[in-house]
Order: sequence, then structure tokens, then C-alpha cells
Amino acid sequence: MFQHSQSSKLRVLHLSHCTFSFASPPFVHCVQLRLLHLDHCTNITDDEEHPSHNENMTCFQKLWVLVLRYTDWYWLLSEKMMSLMTDLRELNVEGVKHWSISDLCGDIPSLVVLRVTANTVTIHSQDIIKNNGACASLLNLSKASLLKTVILESCAELEQVTPFMLPPLLESFSFINSGATAAKISCISFRGCSQLKNILLRGNLGRLGELDLSDTAVKTLDLGELEAPNLKCFILLGCKKLRAILWPPEDKRTWALEKLHISTVQSASPSQNNWEEKTKEASVAGGSSSIFAFGESQLGTRQIASFDFNWYISVVDPRLMWSLMPFQKEIEGNFVYMEIDSSPASGATVGGREVAQGIGSQQQFAQYLYARDVFQEHPQAVTAIEGVTSWMWACPPIPTPRPQDWYFHMQDEEKMESGSLQEQHNTRRISTSVALAPVLRCDNAGMLYVHDSSYSTTCIPCPQGATWRNLIWCRVERCPKLCSVFATPQLRSGEHTFFWLSTLWASQLPMACYIWNWSTTYQPSGRSFEDLVLLHLDYCPRLIHVLPLSEHMDILPSLETLEIVCCGDLKEVFPLDPKRQQKREIIRFPTLRHIHLYQLSTLQGICGSRMSAPNLETIKIRGCWGLSRLPAVSGSARKRPKVDCEKDLWDNLKWDGLEAKHDPSLYETRHSRYYKKAHLPRGTVLR
Repeated sequence: MFQHSQSSKLRVLHLSHCTFSFASPPFVHCVQLRLLHLDHCTNITDDEEHPSHNENMTCFQKLWVLVLRYTDWYWLLSEKMMSLMTDLRELNVEGVKHWSISDLCGDIPSLVVLRVTANTVTIHSQDIIKNNGACASLLNLSKASLLKTVILESCAELEQVTPFMLPPLLESFSFINSGATAAKISCISFRGCSQLKNILLRGNLGRLGELDLSDTAVKTLDLGELEAPNLKCFILLGCKKLRAILWPPEDKRTWALEKLHISTVQSASPSQNNWEEKTKEASVAGGSSSIFAFGESQLGTRQIASFDFNWYISVVDPRLMWSLMPFQKEIEGNFVYMEIDSSPASGATVGGREVAQGIGSQQQFAQYLYARDVFQEHPQAVTAIEGVTSWMWACPPIPTPRPQDWYFHMQDEEKMESGSLQEQHNTRRISTSVALAPVLRCDNAGMLYVHDSSYSTTCIPCPQGATWRNLIWCRVERCPKLCSVFATPQLRSGEHTFFWLSTLWASQLPMACYIWNWSTTYQPSGRSFEDLVLLHLDYCPRLIHVLPLSEHMDILPSLETLEIVCCGDLKEVFPLDPKRQQKREIIRFPTLRHIHLYQLSTLQGICGSRMSAPNLETIKIRGCWGLSRLPAVSGSARKRPKVDCEKDLWDNLKWDGLEAKHDPSLYETRHSRYYKKAHLPRGTVLR
């Protein structure tokens, strides 16, 4: 057969249910074969299945495609033959008894597609032990340097898939177990397979405990038909192109995940050895590690985040968060590190024209206020903005996230690029927005950092009943469309809110009218804000008030520092309702030590008509010409607070007298060299 003169030109051969001698195949003279398909073919004798040494085997040498279905020709799959088929691009093996993917070895230099379907009908456990002991070994395709597609079906005896045994150019991998018996595979790892785009896992993988897809190029991960009840660990770090995960239906999703790590932002292998060094660097950069943030500095949280968190989620496209909604209960009930970072990668900003719309020339100050190192390199800047640097308190660094914390970071799609002090510019925009993310519970969040958000009107989409009961540290800056930092809560009057909040830092919010604003039906309890230590605001020109004190609040027991800079529309920091204002109720600030007020042209008062701050140490005031009262102090001549303000302001202040511990003699004053000239209208430009 195939011995005529034209046989040498035969390129494609498909033999089905044929019986011939494997030692002398009928197509041995077909030296131009490109595709050989043997389906249910058997050996005519029980002799050696391989050809004799004198036989010419050039018929296999130029093969491009080899399909072996239910044809037990083991010699054809030997290492020697695989090395001989130097042009073989596709290998399809199905139903070959006593052979598995683990038996495939040798150098297959040109192989691009590999498909293996195990024989699930005739294979028996004794045969496996005797003839297929390699089934339990690791998959080894590392020598297949061009292999891009691997499809494994019913390979139930394979126990592990590890990255160092996979081909370097792998683009597509499928593992399908259609049998009722659970596959033995317990670990699948593609970590570092940077070309891997398509992954399909289907069927009963009942023993699978760990799945690692880190640093792959997967865009959509389809797990809709995966049965993995024992899956405990799921890792997708550094999957920068990941946009969606398709989970099984709820009635078939019996997983009990204990660890979920997803990152479409960073590398999968952060160095844990230099944790302390990076933490220090991040503190120098401004402490910009956070929860719930719409922005990130160059040395941001993701670079110092602890991967000890069992639930770590860091995504670029906010829409990916919808893929995690099936695990909403687990996310809410566990300690979580979560990021949404949809901006192009760029350095940290120290200011920007577009973000600062409405701030005007004040933005020039802001460029320096947040970069202390600039003053060392550009001393002339200090002269240009005399006195401002020493007035700015540094934002306290965020506490280092721990596995016991609930860490949530969000970042919007537009971010300022780093640049010179003379010229700032924006990076390009991308079409996603944090607004596309689902509403997530925020009551477990311990830290909040919002910045460079160009589309959000409130800091984060959260339920109306959110109490922020665990929030400790909050920083909000450079959000040009933010109208209110926190949405008005829909709670019962007297319910606790912001119970643990210690630090609030708000900066460069040109449209913000409120930080907090209560409704007529809700007033915070007396214990709300009882841990607030630092309150800082700068460059919020439309801000009307900061924290209205409810009828239940007559004390801020922990507040130590109050600093407000360049908020032109601010009328009162802690406003009271009209009834309490008329009663001239005393609001107590027992730990308040520092007050810094700068360029608040419409400020009328700090808190009502009477406030007490017995431990006050310093007061610095510039450009607050409407302010008429200072806090009452301890009354001790030895403990007089130092007041630094314009003499004009000091001369116009109102006092309640010594009995009320509110008298000029109880303060130590120092007046600035520069103060308002009576003949110059407010707002006049000096030339």
C-alpha cells in the first residue's frame, strides 16, 4: 500500500479502524506527509511495535500534525520519535491506554499545539501502578520552547501543574475532567507565564486546593463550569489585563475560599525582605498608604502592603469589582486589603492647574506645602511665601496595614503627573471610573485615602446606612468635583458614627461645600468623633463648615490640632444649631493644643459663641478678619497660650472677662510684621 510513484507526494493521511503492522507501517514511503491521523488502528501482530533498524522512517520526519486516537502505538510517542519530528507543530493524543501527558518527554522544538485526552474507559488502577507510574509526577513541557496551546482532557491522574514545568510561550491552557470521579490534581500554578491569555478549567476538580494565575495575561477567566469544593487559595497577582471572572452559578458554587489575592496593578512577587525600608520611604513621601483611595503616590500603599492578608484585592478596572460580588459576604466578614486603581501609572503630584480650578494663585503655595524637600533645593520659594512652611503640620503617616485590618484603596482614572514646579500637566484619561464599581460596605474600613479623583462627587459609593465605625485615618486631596467628602448618612438619630476616627486631612477640594453634613432626621451621638485628634483642611475655597456639632455633642474630648488654610467661604468650623447658639452653651475642647487659621476671609467663629480649651498652647492666625472670638483658656498666668496674629485682629476681638477665663491678659501675644493696612480694601493686589 502507498508504494506507487505518487505516494511520495501524499501530504495528508487519515486511517480509521485499520489493522497493520506497527513495525512496518503501510505509509512508510510517504516521505512528504504533513498530517497523519490514526483513529482506532491496531497492530496486526504482537511483535515489536517499532520498525526495524533497516526501515526508513523519513515518513515521520516532516510531519506537521499527528493525531493518535485510540491507537496504542507507544513507540510513536517516545522521546526518540518526538526528537525526530523536528517540524511537528500539533500533537493530538486521545484514548491511548497506559499513556499520559506525564510520559511525554524529550525536546519538541516546533510543537505549538498539544492536546491530550486520557482513556477513561479501559484504564484500571492496577494498570496505572504498573505501567503509568509517571502519572503522579509533575507535568514537564519546559523543553517545548514554541508550545502555545495545551489542552488536557480527563487526565485525572495528574496531581500538579507547576510553572517551571510549563513552556515559556504558553498562551492557552485547558484542563477538563468530564468524569464523575474527582481529578487528583491538587495544585495548578501558572505564576510567571506572561504570555498566557486563555485558561479553561472545567469539570470535577474536587481535590484542587490552590489555583495561582499570577503574572498571566488573562483578560476573562471562565470558571463557570468548574467544580472545586475544596479550593482554599486563589491567587491572581500581577494580572494586569484581567477584566472579568465568571464564577459558577450560586447553586453549584460550593467553594470555601480562605485566601483570595487579586492584583491587576503590581507584580506578583513583592519583596518582603525590605518591608521596613519601603515603609520608611512611604512615610517620607507623605504617608500615602490607605484604604478607600482614588489616587496613589509613587511610593504608594501597594508597594508596602502586607501580603499576609488572606483577602487582597487590587484592581485597575473598577468593573472587575462586579466579578467579586458573589463573595460580598466573605469580603465583609474578613480582614481585607482592597484597591481600585484605574489611573495610568505615573509619579506623585505636588500640584496641578486643572485640579486646582477655583483656587487660583493659592495653588502656587500648594505646590510647596506638600514637598518639604523642595525648600531645601529652592530656598527662594520660602521667601516668596513667607511664613507658610512653618505653619503647616505634617500629615500623620498612616498606620502600617496589618492582617487584622480592613484595608480598602480606590483610585480614579485621572492622575496628575510629576513635573517641575513651574509647569504641571495631566496624563491621558482612560474610560473607566470608580463610579462604575459596585456599592461596597465601608463600615469595616480602617483607613481612607482619596485623591486625584476627577469624577466622584462623594468620596466613595457606600450604603446610606454606613457608620464608618472602624475608620481611624482619613486623607482626601486633589478631587476637583468632590462636593461632600462623606455622604449624609441615613441613620437613626443618636447612633454612633466615626467612633474611632483620629485623623482627618482634607486638601485641595475646590468644589467641596461640606466635609460632614447631617440631615434633619439624623444627629450623631455624643460619643461620635470622640477620638478625633487632628483636623486639617487647606485650599477648599467653597467650604461652608466642617463638622456640625449635633444636639448630643458638647465636647470633642481628644482634638489636639485644628489647622485650616485658604478656605475663603468658611464661616464656622463647628457650627451649632440656632437654639444652642442662643443659649451661649460652652463647647469643651479639653485636649486642644494648637490652632492654625490662615486666609479665612469670611470666618466668623470656630465653635458657637463660647468654647473652652484649657490646654491650649499655640494660636496662629493670618487673614481671618471676620473672627471675633478666641477660645477660653485655663486662666493660669504660668500657662498662657502663645498667640501669633495681626495686631488689627487682636484689637478687635471680643472678650468675656477674667471670670470666664477669657481675657487678653491670659494670652501671650506676638504680632506679625505684616498686617492689614486700613486704606487698602480686602483683596487688593500688592505690587
